[in-house]
Amino acid sequence: MEEHPLQASLAELIALRSSAGQLLRHSRRSSRHLQSGGLHTPFRGRGMEYAESRPYALGDDARHIDWRVSARSGQLHSKLFHPERDRISAVVIESSAAMRFATRGALKLVQAARLASLFVWHAVVQGDRVTVAGFPHALAAQRPTGGERGALRVLHALVECQGRDRQLPTTDDIGLSAALRQLDNQLRTGAHLLLLLDARSLDESAVQRLRGLVRRHDVLACILMDPLEIEALPPGRYPVSLPGSTTLDDARRLQQEAMTRGQQALQELRQLGIRTCAVRTDQPPVEALAGLLSGRSG
Repeated sequence: MEEHPLQASLAELIALRSSAGQLLRHSRRSSRHLQSGGLHTPFRGRGMEYAESRPYALGDDARHIDWRVSARSGQLHSKLFHPERDRISAVVIESSAAMRFATRGALKLVQAARLASLFVWHAVVQGDRVTVAGFPHALAAQRPTGGERGALRVLHALVECQGRDRQLPTTDDIGLSAALRQLDNQLRTGAHLLLLLDARSLDESAVQRLRGLVRRHDVLACILMDPLEIEALPPGRYPVSLPGSTTLDDARRLQQEAMTRGQQALQELRQLGIRTCAVRTDQPPVEALAGLLSGRSG
């Protein structure tokens, strides 16, 4: 299917389902390396969740005493746990004006929609429930839902996000910190999160919220970058268009600022313990996400 640089259609995002198997093979290969003492998997795997409380028995772990039930019944009770039946995989996709930019490949927001779709299909194949946050249209998909129905709800929200208010893109942006707060309110411990963002959005408020999230969830991140934000330009002066005016500025300085900003964001996320990679707007999304899921970061 032909890819459009300005918008990923619903049909294209649905078609990415066929690539979920490829991503699954990469993540399974990572798990085998982990078992043999090689790479670390980016995910902790399924955990334990509360099942019920029963009267305390000799040998029960004191840490699992259910004090609330014990107080209500007048008899000491212990909590029982079983393996987590399902997980939540969530995408946080930033939709600021900076995400509607590219000189090559697709707009950052379009590339992010493709990465998000791949992640969602990969999660659904493994039986996870899925959701999305980061823009007003995500509200309709907030309740984590499993299977094809859950994936399609997320994909519809991603399509709406790309097409809304192209002339006034900032009206769609709720901010990274607000998106993380929006999502954290509905997640149980042990969820899988994928952040898709521009380096500019990583402010102190977002960093503080991420510090709390990484203690409870498995978090991955992709920073969307245009080739001009990575590769040096030939010497010279280039016209740069700014809101409300057009000026002549040193493109090398702007490029260096963008490169520095991207490297700082990568470093800051990694210092938080988040496996992070830079994804170019002209990079195959399957390649980028496969590397991240298999434990490689770039």
